[in-house]
Amino acid sequence: MKRDDFPKTTIIRPEQLYLRYLLPLVLICLLTACTHRISIAPQFTDIYKPIFYPIKVAYVISDTEFDQEVISAAGSDEIKYHPYKALDVSLSSALSQMFESVVRIGNLSEITDKSKILIISVPSIMTTSRTPRNMSL
Repeated sequence: MKRDDFPKTTIIRPEQLYLRYLLPLVLICLLTACTHRISIAPQFTDIYKPIFYPIKVAYVISDTEFDQEVISAAGSDEIKYHPYKALDVSLSSALSQMFESVVRIGNLSEITDKSKILIISVPSIMTTSRTPRNMSL
């Protein structure tokens, strides 16, 4: 038998082992951290139907507040949510169970005598999430 007939073996040095196996494993672990979106919505069947008032009401959520995103991180997980956007559906649904007309307005200057709005609500949300990337509300 000639020397070339034997299978060739490759000796892997420790630095090759690091680059070939360990580094990709670390990168996969870092890139697979997950992000969760949450939604806050009421159970529509659980809403108590109170006395119905035939008046028009409004709630004020500016476009800036509506698009504001809060990021809360814990370990490798991130939770992203839009508190005012989530509140919009719930608040509109709850108020329309009680009042004839419910509208969302961007600021108080949109209210005129012609709008005939009798009740105005200005919701304020405060989050206690403690992450450096969190937007303060």
